[in-house]
Amino acid sequence: MFFEISTEVKNNFPINYKINNVVLNFDLGWEKINFANTTVFFKGYILNRDSLKDNLQSIIRDNSHSLDGNFTAIICYIDHIIITHDINRSYPLWYDNNIITNLKTCKHSLFANKFIKLDYNFNIELLNVNLKEQKYETLLYDDAVKKIYNILANKFELFLLHNKRPLKIFLSGGTDTLTLYSFLKKFTNNFEIVDYEYKKFTKFYKANWHEHIKKFWGYNQMHTWGDKPVSLITGGCGDEYMLRGPRTLYLMAQHYNINVVELLEENKECYHYKYFSREYNLKIFNTPVDQLFEKIKSNKNLVIKYILNELQNDHQHWHIDETIFFTPFKDIEIANIILQLDKNSFISQITDAKINKDLILLNDPNDLKILSKYKNTNRFENM
Repeated sequence: MFFEISTEVKNNFPINYKINNVVLNFDLGWEKINFANTTVFFKGYILNRDSLKDNLQSIIRDNSHSLDGNFTAIICYIDHIIITHDINRSYPLWYDNNIITNLKTCKHSLFANKFIKLDYNFNIELLNVNLKEQKYETLLYDDAVKKIYNILANKFELFLLHNKRPLKIFLSGGTDTLTLYSFLKKFTNNFEIVDYEYKKFTKFYKANWHEHIKKFWGYNQMHTWGDKPVSLITGGCGDEYMLRGPRTLYLMAQHYNINVVELLEENKECYHYKYFSREYNLKIFNTPVDQLFEKIKSNKNLVIKYILNELQNDHQHWHIDETIFFTPFKDIEIANIILQLDKNSFISQITDAKINKDLILLNDPNDLKILSKYKNTNRFENM
């Protein structure tokens, strides 16, 4: 889902369209869909029962950014262009004079609450995105697990409703991919478990790998099938949106006055012990929070708002060429639900990934037999 909008053809992109004075440069996998007086360039997936054309007509009418999924729709009207996307934009976006792109850094970056309107003289206007409403209430643990279960199940149902690509999943031995594997089996047996490393170097990949693509951490570990259409189910955003990312959990731990390092030493057999005990994670847990967070950390509602804002601007990975990444954890509502739990429930998730494990139990308890004892350590020990 890489693109660069400029005033000239970019040879490091394999697909180029010129519309008036503007050139749209794309990697592989974009669809061009014509409507009356409007052309849409689309890539990704929308989690909705309606057809793609019906959804795009809705987007053309209001540019609301209210749809769930992982997609970009570049809408070319008669006198301007709108760059729109799902409600949780999966990629960073930069712009400067005569360039808008998600491939390389430019002078200006765009926060998640903004989107771009562009005329054909390349005048840029920033417009507001109505992000998902945040909720502040206390949830019981079982209710929270049920809510998250229903969110993930609904995502799988809607994705599989429209997906026509071969399905693949790579089991790393970790809890996120295993959670998604347990849901996938609930809906279909028509998929491949990937037991190999694979990366197809297309024209776009070769032209941009060293200077740009490898700087995005996700592509250093993701499989890609180049010009062959594939849907890969990934655990992307799992650590962060399931509140098990070091930075994210540390902020909530500050609210609860939890010393994460001491908590780990008291729970050496927990799933996250070895991973969180690595030097770069201990550095996070031992670094004082900034002054702004120090002032608000006793107020749970403000802490939730602060964390969700960080998550919405912490972009993970997005589609490349004809490989579509299905990222069910990419939903701010999941994080919002976990943030509403009590202190003990929060501790059980950050130490032992209890919510993930309970989600798996609801689908197939036998799947837990292939979970590694520790996160990111001897990953394939039970595979």
